[in-house]
Amino acid sequence: MPVVTIIAMIGTSCKFALAMLLALAAGCRDACPPIVVDSAGVTPSVDYRPLAKVLAACVRPDGLADREALQRSAETLDRQLAVLAVTGPTATPKLLPDRQDVLAYWYNAHAAWSMKLLIARGCPRRIQAADMLDRPFPLDGRTMTLRRIEQILAGEEDFRIAAAVPGATTCFARLPDQPISPED
Repeated sequence: MPVVTIIAMIGTSCKFALAMLLALAAGCRDACPPIVVDSAGVTPSVDYRPLAKVLAACVRPDGLADREALQRSAETLDRQLAVLAVTGPTATPKLLPDRQDVLAYWYNAHAAWSMKLLIARGCPRRIQAADMLDRPFPLDGRTMTLRRIEQILAGEEDFRIAAAVPGATTCFARLPDQPISPED
């Protein structure tokens, strides 16, 4: 049933409330557009060297991101995100043959994307959960969100796997000072 028909069936006092609700919903959708990464010509690989550079430059002793260093490292981070966009358990399963390879991929992807989402919002001191968890981005050959990565990791048998997901804010576990390896 079209929204206009629904509004016509509702009393006058409720029309205003419904209109406000629809406006707010539309505003949220516009405020959080998908992040685009240029992955044209990028070869899939399990190469976390760009992430290693970013983490070495940006992770403070307390495990949070140094916002100024993060902004300076944005280009290097974008190179890593382009590789992650075309590589992953779904897109390239042969590159991640073991469970440990897949877990390392998700941890590194979550850490990298949490830093990118912080940059995308101008590295504010405070950030809304929706800006971090629900903003879509390209990963593993599809559109993903941090929330979806967390759901995947929450499906693991060991609850500690989901609890240890690293990210750039206090909502997550500490950022590592180097990429997570399958051996970790």
